[in-house]
Amino acid sequence: MRKLTQSEIYIIDKLVNDSNLVIKLYTSLNNYFCEDSLDGGMGSIKILTNDYNTIVEPILKTVDVQLIYQDLDKSTVSITLLLDQDNNLKELDCFKMDFSPLCEPLNKNNPLSLVKLS
Repeated sequence: MRKLTQSEIYIIDKLVNDSNLVIKLYTSLNNYFCEDSLDGGMGSIKILTNDYNTIVEPILKTVDVQLIYQDLDKSTVSITLLLDQDNNLKELDCFKMDFSPLCEPLNKNNPLSLVKLS
């Protein structure tokens, strides 16, 4: 368990602000904790909340926006948020198109472009 990095906070904040959905955040992102997902090093994280130890995993849905990120090796990474049925933030989902691990942790200074999903 760890706090979100400044780059993760920047990316989550950008996705939350550009979404047409009302995404529930209970405190400043600076106060959120997370854990790395077992995704082969692609950078996905689970957002830890008071209910993160629940036995039943929530059904997750994606938001209506995604960021396209360029890793150091110039590979494309798709980044989006996953929410539960009540629009609570649950995961930052990263998928590197060539299935390889990120060259470095997410960096808000690498090129980002926003894509609205319909």
